Amino acid sequence: MTKSDGGKFGKTETGAIWLTAERTSPYTYYQFWLNAADADVGRFLRIFTLLSRQEIEALEAEHAKDPGARAPHRALAREATRLLHGATEMEHAEKAAKALFSGEVAELPEALLNEVLSAAPATDHDKALLGAGVSLLDLLPQTSLAKSKSEAREFLGSGSVSVNGQKAGADKKLSTSDLLHGRLIALRRGKKNWHLTRWN
Repeated sequence: MTKSDGGKFGKTETGAIWLTAERTSPYTYYQFWLNAADADVGRFLRIFTLLSRQEIEALEAEHAKDPGARAPHRALAREATRLLHGATEMEHAEKAAKALFSGEVAELPEALLNEVLSAAPATDHDKALLGAGVSLLDLLPQTSLAKSKSEAREFLGSGSVSVNGQKAGADKKLSTSDLLHGRLIALRRGKKNWHLTRWN
């Protein structure tokens, strides 16, 4: 079985997926199908889902009209994950994917939050500092989101920084109330730049 780029699904390939949750989590499995190439998605829908021909052709027609909506990719991810891991795990994976896109990660379980942000840079910090409050302006240059305090001030002033999905102002101070699961704070700049801070 090959993809449109000639790559195989074999275990020696980069980004290979496994059919056990221990080797490939439902979220990672969902993401694999969600990120299928446009050239592959129709064929994969026919092979890896139980959708009818009419349903698949309708999805392909929808994609032709609005490629940005990625309707067949989402259907492929949902159906393939549902078949292997069940409806509940599929719903969790879909919720996590939406949370990562929207930035609203505060409600994710800790293990899923760590997995969703596993590719993001992370730093460790002293939890005791949160008692007096940690200025986000001072913290950002210690992360991958700003190179300097002046850059951090610019990002905060433009409203492009969020804390656990909530937009942060220039005077924002982090406290223990910002901790997710008692030890994590997820920072984001813009739509795609995440940084996970761990407080111990």
